[in-house]
Amino acid sequence: MRTTVIDTGPLVAAFDSRDQYHNLTSRIFTDITMPLITCEAVVVETCFLLSKFPDALQRFGNWLHMARIQVPFRISDESRHVFSLMKKYEDMPMSLADACLVVMVELNPELGVFTFDKHFQIYRTASRRVIKTVGLD
Repeated sequence: MRTTVIDTGPLVAAFDSRDQYHNLTSRIFTDITMPLITCEAVVVETCFLLSKFPDALQRFGNWLHMARIQVPFRISDESRHVFSLMKKYEDMPMSLADACLVVMVELNPELGVFTFDKHFQIYRTASRRVIKTVGLD
């Protein structure tokens, strides 16, 4: 599989063996090409959710250090678009992380998103294209 954008849910599941999606995430990882890419907002959410599990948080940090997870997206470069998406989907509401991931896919249409967030079945790119997902299948 091509490079994949990864959301918070699968990252937490990957590093927390107690997570309900841990086994599924492990299986999906066998088919995903590394490195994974994401945005800073996902890194922040993941660190917060793993903060009660120091060993899991350390493993996540190691993946970042080893560049198995890369963060090429700069919110400062795309802030207008990110916040316009959050406004568009305010009734859901759309998180900052989700908006960043949608913009990442808009910038590179070949990317898919590994997520367990069902909102990605509703979100559309600016050209109204459905976002390819892994994990929701």
